[in-house]
Amino acid sequence: MNNDKESSNLLEIPDFNDMEEDMEVPTYDDPEIFANPQQTEKVTVESEPKFAGIVGKPKYSLKNIRRYGISYLKRNMIFLIVILLAWLMLGSYDYDFPLAGVPIIGNLYSFLITGPLKYPLIYLTAAYNGPMGFYIKSGLTPYTFLVAITAKSAYILAMTGVVIPSIKGLIKDRNNEIGKYKSSSLKFMETLKSITSNISSIGFILSGLGIALVISNLLTRNGKIDKTFVLLLLALVLFKGLAGILPSALDFIIRRLMALFTRLMPGYLSNGTKQYDQLRLGAIIGFPAAIIVGGFGEYTGYMIGAIILLVGILFSLFKREKA
Repeated sequence: MNNDKESSNLLEIPDFNDMEEDMEVPTYDDPEIFANPQQTEKVTVESEPKFAGIVGKPKYSLKNIRRYGISYLKRNMIFLIVILLAWLMLGSYDYDFPLAGVPIIGNLYSFLITGPLKYPLIYLTAAYNGPMGFYIKSGLTPYTFLVAITAKSAYILAMTGVVIPSIKGLIKDRNNEIGKYKSSSLKFMETLKSITSNISSIGFILSGLGIALVISNLLTRNGKIDKTFVLLLLALVLFKGLAGILPSALDFIIRRLMALFTRLMPGYLSNGTKQYDQLRLGAIIGFPAAIIVGGFGEYTGYMIGAIILLVGILFSLFKREKA
């Protein structure tokens, strides 16, 4: 019984103070439950780091990580098998699908690549975000390999950690799930209003937007619209996570990286919770905006994103106020 409880909490996301001790962020007693959907303020903030590092601590030991991995595969095995087959079939424009002649699977493959559902399914499964095959004909390069790994990993983590649980939440407790999104909406508007206070706030939002455009160009490889569904998923994860910690590995990674980047910004102030929220707000806007930016050229997202990021960093230095 204790082992089951321990396994279920392997990726419980702690407060940022365990890694970013000077930054305060919203924390909740239970990351899976929002007791008050309207609650957007900080509930508890610990003054001391929970632990100095990750390696060697019980929660992040190799044994627990292995257990979590096995548990994750068991919980999501059906989805992972289905999406892998979909990627092999729908992404096979680069190479010959090895199971095309197999009964049932071959017939399904023929229907998918010639039927009316082909392009909607390609979009909704992020099938074209990097090649799936390692054949010479696939034209695999280090760049496309990086795209394939990052984009498809982000897709899987977003679907299994946020989208599918949200759908289950709507079925199980519709009011509670909707309440979470209402809470995120309130936090979004609250953060949006805060940018009028000074130029520095605008700088953090621009920095988040610029980062999102650069990442978007990587995840879509060439900025084309048929690869942008993963960008919408990332915007959803960022948005839903505005109101508090999500029980999601992807949210955990995003929070860590964004908290670290916020502290590296030249305009960062101690206890910069607002600045972190502003950076996050910019990224929420940036991922959908990349769908438009990508239409102007293969590397437009990189170039425009880098320029906006530089402007944001410079703006963050002006008219700073206590966060």
